Amino acid sequence: MTTVELAQQKEKTLQFTPNSLPGPVLGGSPQWLEQEVDTERVLRRKRDSTKTEYYLDIIVALDYSFYKYWLNRANNVETTAVTNMKEYIAYIFNGINARYKSITTLPFNINILLRGYVIAKNASDSPWTEEIKETSSDRVQVNAITMLSRLQDYVKTKSNLPSCDHVVGFTDYDLFSDDSGFRFNNTAGFANVGAMCYPNGASVSVVEDHGGYQSETTATHELGHSLGALHDGNGNNCSSADRYIMSTGSQLENDANKYNPWHFSNCSIQYFQNFINKLIADK
Repeated sequence: MTTVELAQQKEKTLQFTPNSLPGPVLGGSPQWLEQEVDTERVLRRKRDSTKTEYYLDIIVALDYSFYKYWLNRANNVETTAVTNMKEYIAYIFNGINARYKSITTLPFNINILLRGYVIAKNASDSPWTEEIKETSSDRVQVNAITMLSRLQDYVKTKSNLPSCDHVVGFTDYDLFSDDSGFRFNNTAGFANVGAMCYPNGASVSVVEDHGGYQSETTATHELGHSLGALHDGNGNNCSSADRYIMSTGSQLENDANKYNPWHFSNCSIQYFQNFINKLIADK
């Protein structure tokens, strides 16, 4: 059975009303992939005495492989496994929110709120990975692009899914991607660019996770794509070599960039501002 649970969040967030969803355009690096979406939306916001606050409600969908991993760690005690899974994801999203809250140069604040969980406790509850997994290698693999599409279908048809602005799908399977005939086995995540809050399942991202908090950076990165950011160095004046969150792949560390993986580049911040400003203008 699928377990759907709400987290303790009270804020309502951005709501977009799109007109259409064009076909995907593949881009990005072997590690993080993106596809572009052009939309029109309606924005909801909250003001305080200083800055406007934007709240993004996130639902986390945990696939069957993720559940099995945590069940095994809990010696097959389901209640312990579920508690540990939820605590683990909560820590990840605390870190994600901290990275967005660290942006100080915007005229508004972006808040990432974990609203709830969808836990697949049976293979049949996780068609977005179980029906497309490949078992020809030592570890089970899933095509990230196909997984994203299947998760979109799942979200679109799941009637009891709590109201949210974005769904992040986590899997313990190894992600891969195919681009122009080449197979990349070090893919970590995939998302639509500029599709945050898009209805009918379009506002989703997928992330590979193996229980070591390594997915925090990936999930932060994919949410950045959903908020309109391209990779550093892709049509902008920033460089992936600086190792900011929206960089591509692994880059060499030096004294100048060693703290950058916890922050967004000026280019990413400008993408976020342009994205939000367009929402306001389109309202």
